[in-house]
Amino acid sequence: MKRTLAVAAALVLTVLVAGCDDSGDPQADPSGSPDASGSSSGGAGEVENETYPRGADVAGFCEVLAEIDSAIDDAGDGSEDWDRILAAFEALDALGVPDDLPESAVSELVHVELLVQQSTSVAEFNDAVEQSPPTSGTVDAYIDDHC
Repeated sequence: MKRTLAVAAALVLTVLVAGCDDSGDPQADPSGSPDASGSSSGGAGEVENETYPRGADVAGFCEVLAEIDSAIDDAGDGSEDWDRILAAFEALDALGVPDDLPESAVSELVHVELLVQQSTSVAEFNDAVEQSPPTSGTVDAYIDDHC
C-alpha cells in the first residue's frame, strides 16, 4: 500500500510542473492561494498546474519516484519525515515526467500530490490516501516496465 501512495504522490507532482491550467492561463493558480503580491507561490506540496513538463530522463524519473516511495515508506510522525516527502515531490516538480508516461499515470501523480497539498503531516496524508486512494495502477505498471 505504501508503494502505491508513493507512486501516486509522484504522479501528482508531475502534474504540478506543467505550464497551464485548463483555462490556458499560465498564471492561474488552481489552489486559489496567491501570496501577498498576488502571484502564485510554488514548491513542494503546492499544485500549481494540472500537468508536469514532459521530456524528463527515464532514469532520473525512476530515481525521483524511488525517493518518493522511500520517503513515504520510511515516514514516521516527525516533521523531518514530512519535510522529506515534500522535498521528494519538489524534486519531481523540478524534473517533470518522461515523454512516454501515460496520461493516466500523470493523473495518478496529480491526485497524490493534491493529497500532499491538503495535508500538513504524514498522519494527515495517510488518512487522506485512505479516504481517496489512487484509482489507477498505471504508475506501478510504468515503474515495473521502466525502472
